[in-house]
Amino acid sequence: MTPPILSITEEEYIINAKETLNITCRGQHPLEWLWPGIQEDTVQMGKESDSMIMSISGIRTVKEEDCEGTETKPYCKALTLTGTQANDTGYYRCYYKYINAKIEGTTAVSTYVFVRDFEQPFINKPETLLIYKKENICVPCLVSVPDLNITLLLTTSVIYPDGKNVHWDNKRGMLVPTLLIKDSWFVQCETVINKKPFKSSFFIVHIAGNELYDIQLFPRRAMELLVGEKLVINCTVWAEFNSGVDFQWDYPTKQMNRKAIELPERRSQQTHTELSSILIIQNVSQEDLGKYTCKASSGEQNLKESIDVIVHEKPFIYVERKKGPVIEATVGDEIVKLPVKVVAYPQPEFQWFKDGKLISNRQSQYSLQIKDVAEQNSGSYTLVLKNGLAGLEKSINLQLVVNVPPQILEKEASSPNIYSRKNRHVLTCTVYGIPAPEKIQWQWRPWTPCRMFPQHSLPRAVQRHQRDRMPECKDWKDVSQMDAVNPIESIDTWTEFVEGRNKTISNLIIQEANVSVMYKCVASNKVGRDERLIYFYVTKYSLAIVLTQQ
Repeated sequence: MTPPILSITEEEYIINAKETLNITCRGQHPLEWLWPGIQEDTVQMGKESDSMIMSISGIRTVKEEDCEGTETKPYCKALTLTGTQANDTGYYRCYYKYINAKIEGTTAVSTYVFVRDFEQPFINKPETLLIYKKENICVPCLVSVPDLNITLLLTTSVIYPDGKNVHWDNKRGMLVPTLLIKDSWFVQCETVINKKPFKSSFFIVHIAGNELYDIQLFPRRAMELLVGEKLVINCTVWAEFNSGVDFQWDYPTKQMNRKAIELPERRSQQTHTELSSILIIQNVSQEDLGKYTCKASSGEQNLKESIDVIVHEKPFIYVERKKGPVIEATVGDEIVKLPVKVVAYPQPEFQWFKDGKLISNRQSQYSLQIKDVAEQNSGSYTLVLKNGLAGLEKSINLQLVVNVPPQILEKEASSPNIYSRKNRHVLTCTVYGIPAPEKIQWQWRPWTPCRMFPQHSLPRAVQRHQRDRMPECKDWKDVSQMDAVNPIESIDTWTEFVEGRNKTISNLIIQEANVSVMYKCVASNKVGRDERLIYFYVTKYSLAIVLTQQ
């Protein structure tokens, strides 16, 4: 793409005040002009096609009209400014009208015009000069006369351009080290023309920061509303002391000219400044749902943060189990959770019930937590969710099963270990566990010594249910009726309801005691196992005689 060209080829062009300025622009596409003060005090008098005439303050006119192009640059736009004055000094830019990107040397071309007025060498208006942490700052003393000697007046001193630390630019102003002027209340530029001094308007010095530390939206998480409710989002920025921040909001209905209020707030702290923009939208609809983004800019740094807004048509409660309907735990567990997923708006009241009775607890979440699990925690749990204003109620049930490792009850009481020869004997193991033992296994070994080992060498799970030391024997064999050293009549196992509990009972019936051996019964379920060791010492005396002799 070939850039537009101007009839004035100089980068700087000088005319005297009250003279007429004529500039012609030609290019390959439709053209438009920008010039200093185009938006100030202008009244459009007439317009035909792409031409227009404007009256400025009644005594000056600006004429922008089409003109004759060339073969290579068929579009032409001429700008004529009559009754020029010092304030018309500045950049005059011609650009391609229908191309958004205005790039100097590609889609635009410009020249700087000085409208020389020796009675008004300075053209700036009073303004605030913001001082940041930069090493240098430009004091924008704009002039209508390009070749003047300019000095900078501080509150108590004067700064002269030296070409090293202090530079004068007739299109920008005086570039000075920030340290030289940061302690002044105000600054202004001065020049002398024909021994007559002229001073620019004052620049009030204002120390300001531009570093942004953090940005946060409140609420912090996704926001939920009902149709008709009010949306309020607070965007707060923590910034360097005395900083200025420009806030911009993006939200789904912004392009629809949705009526919204943006309230600014500013709080100066000792070490920093807090600045906020509060976005308020009344009477939301489902068109307002979506992503809301707050953008904050200090001119040097940009931050942004977003939040999702969900707008529900009406109140609702939805609840489901995160796992199955049955939750299992084991006696002694530190904690068990009954997890449920609840999606609701507004947040409902909730209560937990166990076997139909209200549980007195301080659960802060919908999932119920039970610590130090005991067998009595088993039962049916119900979560009830209510929204009284909307007349909504939902409930969900969970069954908690607390498993108990097997416990052989005969181990808790001493039993005789002496059995009379040639007699029939019954060895019994009564087991309680949840679930009931998968099986009760009987084993035996010869009567020979076994190395004893202390309980602390057992795994912790076994220690918890092991009540006495066990011999470390590795030659146990399953009891069988076929080749038993003591003839076995039968091994009977059944379940019986005893003392309010279902217990599993297993009897090893020895038809005739002949040989002293060691027997043990082993009970196991999916959460543990237990063993009972029986020293089966066979004597020719009856048990009554042995006890009498002892």
